[in-house]
Amino acid sequence: MYEAALARVAEQEAVINKKVIRAPFSGLLGISLVDIGQFLEPGDHIVSLQALDPINVDYTLPERYLHQVAAGQEVEVSVEAMPGEIFRGVVSAIDADVNRATRTLKIRATLPNSEQHLRPGMFAEVQTLQAESQQVLTVPRTAVSYNTYGDFVYLIETQNDGTLRVKRHQVVSGETRAGRVAILQGVEAGDRIVRAGLVKLREGMPVKIDNSVQLQDAEVRGE
Repeated sequence: MYEAALARVAEQEAVINKKVIRAPFSGLLGISLVDIGQFLEPGDHIVSLQALDPINVDYTLPERYLHQVAAGQEVEVSVEAMPGEIFRGVVSAIDADVNRATRTLKIRATLPNSEQHLRPGMFAEVQTLQAESQQVLTVPRTAVSYNTYGDFVYLIETQNDGTLRVKRHQVVSGETRAGRVAILQGVEAGDRIVRAGLVKLREGMPVKIDNSVQLQDAEVRGE
């Protein structure tokens, strides 16, 4: 009788334990999706649970950067919800294959988030930092026209009669950052180019430079 009673007690304890919901990890709970007294079926969603510290950021890079990124590489992340603030972390995983449709490589970075400023689902801008700095020639993003026949800019050239005319000039562009594009081939430091309004220009069209209005980064410069 004693052993039978112990078995019944153990059975009831097992039933009670099944009615207690325990999370497999610690984190932040969201808004409850159920009400008190509601009957739950196995697999029903009860509440969102998010592990926030550390937090992962998934992003993609073009396949040409495959050999320039590695686990442990530093990244800097910015989000619209916290303008001006930079969050730092490291690359924690690199996908084994390249997306066949987009030709991009999926990267995962892990960042400390003790203050929980970062939340899942946020739009983030991620910069993967290289071990060494590189000097590149850059132009404003609006100065480059992209098409299937190749990228080009409009150079401003001085003619024999002193007039200024534009010349369409093909370039090889690289990375884009902070509104500027790296130019790998096609222009040199000191060349004058048209910054914006390319759709209004044609080959050989005369132009005039008005220095009464100062535009920031109006000319090509090396960085």
